[in-house]
Amino acid sequence: MEMINIHSLYIASATALCALTYFVLNTRLNKIKESRLNRLKRQKLYPVAVETETPLDNPIGEQRSVGEESIETRFNFFSRFLPVLALGFWLTLLITPYLNKVPAIYISIVIGSFSVLVGMAARPFIENLIAGLVLSMSQPVRIGDTVVIDDHYGVVEDIKLTHSILKIWDWRRLVIPNSLLLSKEIINHSLNDIHIWAWVEFNVSSDADLDRVEEIARSIPARSPYYRNVEDPAFWVMGMEKNSVRCWLAAWTENPAGAWEMKNFIRKELCRAFRKEGIEFHSYKINTPLSLKKIKA
Repeated sequence: MEMINIHSLYIASATALCALTYFVLNTRLNKIKESRLNRLKRQKLYPVAVETETPLDNPIGEQRSVGEESIETRFNFFSRFLPVLALGFWLTLLITPYLNKVPAIYISIVIGSFSVLVGMAARPFIENLIAGLVLSMSQPVRIGDTVVIDDHYGVVEDIKLTHSILKIWDWRRLVIPNSLLLSKEIINHSLNDIHIWAWVEFNVSSDADLDRVEEIARSIPARSPYYRNVEDPAFWVMGMEKNSVRCWLAAWTENPAGAWEMKNFIRKELCRAFRKEGIEFHSYKINTPLSLKKIKA
């Protein structure tokens, strides 16, 4: 009788522990889901990485709709998977006290067969699924973020259970498995805010009047419609090379797409102004998220 009471108490305790774990995790998932949906509703979306007229009637609305559907799908799946996880946890707790009565060879066969099955058939899916869960919770990237991944500059269009979709600046789609995305280094232009300090690098001849070069350079960003008047444009001499002086010019812009246009504007105006003033410039470089030399066909 005492043994039966101990077993009954253990089963009741295991059941209560599993039920409590399920309740806490499910409540937490629902709160995170609501938080993600509310943030997406408040978020100012930029569905393109470069300002352009789009063939879509309502690109921001469609982006928000895709984001809401993606969040709903991911968190609904995790919520439905929780009972299975809780059941597995409960069964594990129930059979643990009796494992010493089962021959070790049988346990080894079961565990080995399960490991082989998972390793051969389901490992990629499980890895990507777990990575999708991590991405959903930690949010190194979010739907609508402007990012650079492997020299591809674009906007995160969707984060699904097993893969994510990046809309590249030229409207191609890059599909990345979530497990691979989680291991990559990502430049996120809109993780905390969307403002960009856009800078342009250029060279002038070593005998150029640097005071005049600085005066011309500082005057250019303010004429751009993408300029944000937070502070005056900054100018630095970054290096003295054999036949030229390397300079930087930086100014604030409202968002990543505006930064792209701002840099284009600065390049053109610098070329025009230097030619007009007779200032010889050798080369110029720009920190665009996508270097023209790295554009992949």
